[in-house]
Amino acid sequence: MKQQLTLQAANEKFLFSGNNVTIESVYATVSNLCSEALDGVACFYSHILGEKISIPQASAIVQAQVAFLAVILFSCGPMTPAVLSVAWFVRALLKCRSVF
Repeated sequence: MKQQLTLQAANEKFLFSGNNVTIESVYATVSNLCSEALDGVACFYSHILGEKISIPQASAIVQAQVAFLAVILFSCGPMTPAVLSVAWFVRALLKCRSVF
Protein backbone atom coordinates (compact mmCIF):
# COMPACT_ATOMS: atom_id res chain seq x y z
CA MET A 1 0.00 0.00 0.00
CA LYS A 2 1.45 3.34 -1.03
CA GLN A 3 1.15 6.16 1.48
CA GLN A 4 1.18 9.76 0.30
CA LEU A 5 1.10 13.11 2.04
CA THR A 6 0.30 16.19 -0.01
CA LEU A 7 1.03 19.70 1.26
CA GLN A 8 -0.31 22.66 -0.65
CA ALA A 9 0.85 26.24 -0.14
CA ALA A 10 0.80 29.28 -2.40
CA ASN A 11 -0.37 27.34 -5.48
CA GLU A 12 2.54 24.92 -5.18
CA LYS A 13 2.10 21.23 -4.54
CA PHE A 14 4.63 19.20 -2.58
CA LEU A 15 4.29 15.43 -2.74
CA PHE A 16 5.95 13.05 -0.32
CA SER A 17 5.50 9.39 -1.11
CA GLY A 18 5.99 6.76 1.50
CA ASN A 19 9.02 5.20 -0.22
CA ASN A 20 11.22 8.26 -0.73
CA VAL A 21 10.50 10.45 2.28
CA THR A 22 13.72 11.53 3.92
CA ILE A 23 14.44 13.88 6.77
CA GLU A 24 16.36 16.08 4.34
CA SER A 25 13.43 16.43 1.91
CA VAL A 26 10.98 17.25 4.70
CA TYR A 27 13.46 19.72 6.24
CA ALA A 28 14.06 21.38 2.86
CA THR A 29 10.33 21.75 2.22
CA VAL A 30 9.58 23.15 5.69
CA SER A 31 12.60 25.44 5.44
CA ASN A 32 11.40 26.80 2.08
CA LEU A 33 7.90 27.40 3.44
CA CYS A 34 9.28 29.21 6.50
CA SER A 35 11.60 31.37 4.42
CA GLU A 36 8.69 32.32 2.15
CA ALA A 37 6.63 33.27 5.20
CA LEU A 38 9.50 35.28 6.67
CA ASP A 39 10.00 37.00 3.33
CA GLY A 40 6.33 38.03 3.44
CA VAL A 41 6.78 39.34 7.00
CA ALA A 42 9.86 41.31 5.87
CA CYS A 43 7.83 42.81 3.01
CA PHE A 44 5.06 43.74 5.47
CA TYR A 45 7.49 45.43 7.85
CA SER A 46 9.14 47.21 4.89
CA HIS A 47 5.76 48.59 3.89
CA ILE A 48 4.90 49.67 7.45
CA LEU A 49 8.27 51.23 8.27
CA GLY A 50 8.87 52.77 4.84
CA GLU A 51 12.37 51.32 4.47
CA LYS A 52 13.82 48.06 3.21
CA ILE A 53 13.81 45.38 5.92
CA SER A 54 15.96 42.29 5.42
CA ILE A 55 14.99 38.79 6.52
CA PRO A 56 17.35 38.81 9.55
CA GLN A 57 15.89 42.16 10.63
CA ALA A 58 12.34 40.83 10.26
CA SER A 59 13.30 37.74 12.25
CA ALA A 60 14.71 39.91 15.05
CA ILE A 61 11.54 42.03 15.14
CA VAL A 62 9.29 38.96 15.30
CA GLN A 63 11.41 37.44 18.06
CA ALA A 64 11.20 40.68 20.08
CA GLN A 65 7.42 40.77 19.65
CA VAL A 66 7.01 37.15 20.76
CA ALA A 67 9.33 37.74 23.73
CA PHE A 68 7.27 40.78 24.73
CA LEU A 69 4.11 38.67 24.63
CA ALA A 70 5.85 36.09 26.83
CA VAL A 71 6.71 38.83 29.34
CA ILE A 72 3.05 39.90 29.45
CA LEU A 73 1.83 36.29 29.66
CA PHE A 74 4.16 35.21 32.46
CA SER A 75 4.10 38.43 34.47
CA CYS A 76 1.33 37.18 36.79
CA GLY A 77 2.69 33.70 37.35
CA PRO A 78 5.62 32.08 39.08
CA MET A 79 8.87 33.99 39.31
CA THR A 80 11.10 31.70 37.23
CA PRO A 81 9.16 31.92 33.91
CA ALA A 82 8.74 35.67 34.43
CA VAL A 83 12.47 36.21 34.90
CA LEU A 84 13.31 33.96 31.95
CA SER A 85 10.86 35.78 29.69
CA VAL A 86 12.28 39.17 30.70
CA ALA A 87 15.79 37.88 29.97
CA TRP A 88 14.61 36.61 26.58
CA PHE A 89 13.00 39.99 25.84
CA VAL A 90 16.19 41.87 26.74
CA ARG A 91 18.23 39.51 24.56
CA ALA A 92 15.77 39.98 21.67
CA LEU A 93 15.99 43.76 21.99
CA LEU A 94 19.79 43.61 21.99
CA LYS A 95 19.64 41.42 18.88
CA CYS A 96 17.34 43.98 17.21
CA ARG A 97 19.77 46.71 18.12
CA SER A 98 22.73 44.82 16.63
CA VAL A 99 20.84 43.92 13.43
CA PHE A 100 19.69 47.47 12.78
